Amino acid sequence: MTTSTATTANPDQKACNRTLPSKRPVKANSAPVPFEEADHKALADYLRLAVPRGTIWFHIPNGGLRNIATAAKLKKMGTLAGVPDLQFIHDGKITFLELKRRTGGRVSPEQIALHDDLRSAGATVLVARGFDDAVAALRGAGLCR
Repeated sequence: MTTSTATTANPDQKACNRTLPSKRPVKANSAPVPFEEADHKALADYLRLAVPRGTIWFHIPNGGLRNIATAAKLKKMGTLAGVPDLQFIHDGKITFLELKRRTGGRVSPEQIALHDDLRSAGATVLVARGFDDAVAALRGAGLCR
């Protein structure tokens, strides 16, 4: 993991030299691994061009930080833990895609349980690691060019 040094510019405060982790882990001689959000945005841009006519797709915004009141309200309204990131409807079939970082992302126990339930209900659930893996999975399912 790379680090950067942050210092305070205010002379009235104690000098603060501390090492902060960078936002992206970097291995020697390699490019930073994109965050899931970056891959997700890139995938959405790609899907806007590559999804065949007659296919409906959308992001399911269950993730992200919320205050306790909003989280409680959404749970009362039926929000489920573990719902995949994207849903596709094509030829009467429903497919979900869970997108994780190329490295370091993991499927949570809640996601695994709900993915199993979705499959039992007849849906297809794909899990992809990064943009390239997502495109390959969706092409394999016939959901993009």
